Amino acid sequence: MFTIRLCITQQEIFDHLKIRHDVFVIEQCVSMAEEFDFLDRDALLFSGYLDGNMIATARVILKKDYAKLGRFAVLKNFRRKGYGATFLKTIENHLTSQGISEIRLSSQMHAKPFYERMGYVSFGDVYIDANIPHIDMKKKAK
Repeated sequence: MFTIRLCITQQEIFDHLKIRHDVFVIEQCVSMAEEFDFLDRDALLFSGYLDGNMIATARVILKKDYAKLGRFAVLKNFRRKGYGATFLKTIENHLTSQGISEIRLSSQMHAKPFYERMGYVSFGDVYIDANIPHIDMKKKAK
């Protein structure tokens, strides 16, 4: 069973950060300084669990006019199985229930088609972040 919840306990936060370390620092060679930027303290940290084991993470920073989704990661062995889409839809539903009208994110270019399938549209130019090409994307909440 796949479940999604906000990280509350120290263990949940530790596990969340471990997945980000594994995906971004180890797998994608993002520096520790870039990945762990101290914005987590003021963010909503979401995690997805499959049969009780955390397999996905996301961070949401609430801005004045929108929510900024970031650090969206699914462990390699669980990608392309629908968990990312379910995880994202659940986060969007939570944000919509809190009155958020727009969600923005910075997509790695290889993930752009996934976000487009989820209803996001790109804006601005491609740029490099952590040595990886990115593009900004947004979606109006329903």
